[in-house]
Amino acid sequence: MNEAEQDIIFPERASTPVDVSIPDDVLATLHDVAARRDMSLEALLRLYIGSGLRGDLARFYQDDLVLAVERVLETEGMPEEQVGRVIREIRDQVKEKSARSRPNP
Repeated sequence: MNEAEQDIIFPERASTPVDVSIPDDVLATLHDVAARRDMSLEALLRLYIGSGLRGDLARFYQDDLVLAVERVLETEGMPEEQVGRVIREIRDQVKEKSARSRPNP
């Protein structure tokens, strides 16, 4: 273990075991990916779940934020048509930024 690894301390968190049925071919692929990443299967699954969860939470936050902006604009008396244009522009810019930040396959 190098110095950088020694400095990382993860707090203990309560956890609950979960049984999940995974098709055999997918499980075999997961084992291969875990081995190539020098990780246990459990660590890889936790990584994938955490990554997917953070992505969903970020999208939910963005959606909630856009809805809040829409409500504020309407409350401030902005015409409905103009509110719609502003919200579409916000959503388009978020999609564009998201597409640029996504790695190419």
